[in-house]
Amino acid sequence: MEVHLDHTQLAELALARNDPEESCAETAHLLRCAHCRGELDALRRVVDAARAASPSLPLVPPPDHIWDAVAEDVSREP
Repeated sequence: MEVHLDHTQLAELALARNDPEESCAETAHLLRCAHCRGELDALRRVVDAARAASPSLPLVPPPDHIWDAVAEDVSREP
């Protein structure tokens, strides 16, 4: 069973901040794995949209219950 790239690897690739030594193995995997290519394409679309967003729009902080939910999710990760 082939192991997919993890979320961190895919995020680093989408942000173009990957380590050149790792990128060869990751690139080889992406050539074989349609699932990971699809995940990477989706992440790249998000990165492109975020980079294209207008910096003139005001930032609105999320409600406290959102931060509480994020903190709870993060504390449960292994």
